[in-house]
Amino acid sequence: MWSFIFRNFPLKLGALFLALLLWFHATTDQTYEYTFRYPLKITNLPENLILAEEVPSFAQVQIQGKGKQLIKFFFTKKNEIKIDGSDFKAKQIKYQLSTDQIKLPKEDGLVIKDILSPQNLDLKIDYLVKKKVEVIPQYEVTVDPDYIQKEEVRMDPIEVTISGPRRFVKLINSVSTEKKVFSNIKESIEEKLPLSPPEYYNVKYSPEAVTLWVNVERGAKKEFENLILDLTGIPKGRKVQVEPEKINLTLLGEENVIGSLNTEQIKATLDLKGVEGKRKLVPKISVPEEVKLLSFSPDSFEVEVK
Repeated sequence: MWSFIFRNFPLKLGALFLALLLWFHATTDQTYEYTFRYPLKITNLPENLILAEEVPSFAQVQIQGKGKQLIKFFFTKKNEIKIDGSDFKAKQIKYQLSTDQIKLPKEDGLVIKDILSPQNLDLKIDYLVKKKVEVIPQYEVTVDPDYIQKEEVRMDPIEVTISGPRRFVKLINSVSTEKKVFSNIKESIEEKLPLSPPEYYNVKYSPEAVTLWVNVERGAKKEFENLILDLTGIPKGRKVQVEPEKINLTLLGEENVIGSLNTEQIKATLDLKGVEGKRKLVPKISVPEEVKLLSFSPDSFEVEVK
């Protein structure tokens, strides 16, 4: 059996190839219809106008021709269907596509049968406007316990220009950045924060990002021992016993600030208002804004109001 198949194999293979070639020629010489995608593009729109709603990117166009012509055209880059917007006004326009807007290679004998979709475009045209709006940064910063943030977080620019259809721009009073988290940082940061994508069609930001600066440095520690507690809200005529009577604090700050800090700038307060009998209270610690409270001990006090 196998000897019969492989006998005169090159001749048989050539005959098969010739049969396929004849079949392909006969098949592709027939007339067919095929749907092609044509890019849509609006041109010559006046500078003061802009689209306020997205339009389809492509049109489905039905073309007739011989099979071999359609195959060749399939691999050819399609010309754009250009919509001339030079006479457009700021309003809603119903625009009808026409086969006259489509160009085909003349020598290939192809024929445009129809535009299947979209046959009509609903174009919403609006005035192009610009304005400046505030940027609202979205970020979280935590500094390593041994470091301090030297100043407020800085951002530049604090305003951006938005542009787009008037109906949308008038609704926007601020823009937000994308959320960014900086955790336990030990060095200063300069970071680009992209603005959150516009909610409305054809609205653009300039610039599209802001720069954030966080300035940190290693802090200096200072311990304050045996500070006397400040007792407030003591009921009239009552005696108060606190155990222990003093507190120890550890503070962190810039070396020049922490070095000049004294006990008069620090308060550890126990509020006794409404306290009866024995209670365990946590002190409220007040320190200057430029320093950070690292720890205090003890963390609570036994209080008895008699």
